[in-house]
Amino acid sequence: MPRRLTVHVLRAVALPSLLASVSVIGLAALGAAGQLAAHPLTEALPGDRVGALLVALWMPLLPAALPLALFAGLVAGVARMEADGEVEAARALGAGPWQLAAPTLALGLLVAGLTAGAAAWGEPWGRHTARTALADLQGPDLRPRQGPLVLQVDGALLGAAALDAGGELRDVVLWRDDGAELVRAPHGSVTLRDGALTVSLRDGEAHHRLPDGTYVRWRFGGYQATVPVRWGRRTGREPFELAPRALLRTIDERRTRGEEVRFHQLALHRRIAVPLAVPLLTLLAWPLARPRRWGGGTARGVLLAVVVGVGYYLLLRVGDHGLRSHHWPPILAAYGATVVLALIAGVAWWRRWRR
Repeated sequence: MPRRLTVHVLRAVALPSLLASVSVIGLAALGAAGQLAAHPLTEALPGDRVGALLVALWMPLLPAALPLALFAGLVAGVARMEADGEVEAARALGAGPWQLAAPTLALGLLVAGLTAGAAAWGEPWGRHTARTALADLQGPDLRPRQGPLVLQVDGALLGAAALDAGGELRDVVLWRDDGAELVRAPHGSVTLRDGALTVSLRDGEAHHRLPDGTYVRWRFGGYQATVPVRWGRRTGREPFELAPRALLRTIDERRTRGEEVRFHQLALHRRIAVPLAVPLLTLLAWPLARPRRWGGGTARGVLLAVVVGVGYYLLLRVGDHGLRSHHWPPILAAYGATVVLALIAGVAWWRRWRR
């Protein structure tokens, strides 16, 4: 009986879970497409780069979409079994709660592994690729300002004391990343055209490195440099843009320098907490799918599943806010929502099978 019961339960939940997965992941893809369509400069991108950027925007949504899709599908499948009296029949034949839930729990562990992989590698790649690509589309920030201006583009760093409305710079420094050139001037201008940053300087001084490693210095009346701003350029990474190994290394390095690591710790532990929630959701699907006196059936169960799933991710955002306000430690911010979900699942499971 256990083997036949396992096969029967998997067949009952397979189609609803598949349909829910296609629906939720499709909605995530539409959300990514909406973000891309909202950007005014994406029309200028070639088709292959639009596709790559769409995938990059979609990947960070997967760690949330996969558990929610499985949860909604399981609730729908189990609710159908409950409506047909199959759960009560299996119980009458001696099947225990854990025998009934074991197939769905195994499915949950599989999805938990996929979620962990998406959170550990897919999300960091997607976040970093999307952020740098959209930043390149927007181009450098050349709005007028009275304070310092610092622009880091491909191969160069531009700094100035101020930038006025006409694009005029004051106290300018232009430094090449390879150290081959350093240029300083009291006045200059900057323009962005055709994907390139053009810097024009006046009455300044240049230091140029020769092939033998020595430097020469000369003064100039006029100097111009053009720096391309390429799509997808690499910049520094935020905590959630780091893969696990790089994240651990960054935490150690920042601790050595005495720098703050709270957000890096949150990024690390969040990638553990979210996959841990998937088996809890599979267990919670059984109590939520149980028929109630006020009816509603499968539709009611799926609606409750969506409410629980959205509530869980709202609790994650509450943890983020608590960490930013310096009130919550990283462990609480990362695992608090999963602990609450575990308590809810435990109480609901006990109430479902207590007789």
